[in-house]
Amino acid sequence: MSIMGYSSCVEDAKLLLSLSPKERKALLKVLDTKRVRSICECAHNLLCGNIQPCDKSRLGKLRKHKATLRRLAKRGESWIKKRRYLVQKGGAAFLLPLLLSTVLQVALNKATS
Repeated sequence: MSIMGYSSCVEDAKLLLSLSPKERKALLKVLDTKRVRSICECAHNLLCGNIQPCDKSRLGKLRKHKATLRRLAKRGESWIKKRRYLVQKGGAAFLLPLLLSTVLQVALNKATS
């Protein structure tokens, strides 16, 4: 991914993290293909071990959502179905902040080192 694409993804993630759960859910309902796929890619990278959560408590919280993460990372399902599933399963309130904060933390650690 280019630097330009990387910075826009980081800005999107920061925006999603700064919103309240209600606002996040409303935004999830209208997300476009690119952003849904980037969330799914984050889930895939987390499951494959490319991203390691920095602390044990975050890992335990992510384990509670392993079925949702697996479904998001699974190939063959349309992005619209994944978006609906994310909204329905309460991803806006619990999963999305955990996932995105983990990805941001790892990305910032790599950028500074």
